[in-house]
Amino acid sequence: MKTETLISLLENKEYWSLKEVTNIKGLGKKLFSMNPVDTDSYSLLTDVYLCEDNLVAVTGVHSFDEGKNEDVKSCNFSCIAEPLIEQKIIRKILLD
Repeated sequence: MKTETLISLLENKEYWSLKEVTNIKGLGKKLFSMNPVDTDSYSLLTDVYLCEDNLVAVTGVHSFDEGKNEDVKSCNFSCIAEPLIEQKIIRKILLD
């Protein structure tokens, strides 16, 4: 999957958790996770995926407190994606 395809997909359809994103057909390989952010009712995480033409950072809900949230959608944070800067250097480091 190309970078812009993944970004567009996440912009045009609501994915409420990183778990939902992993079910996207053709999604590239997940390389690592970074930047955990915890609130009192949910936890955000950024997963980095290798797309056909770039590395993409996808940020979304990783886990949530079921006592404070009815479901993941009630966290009111849909997943977002953005290309990573200096992807050629990062790809070389990760793939060589």
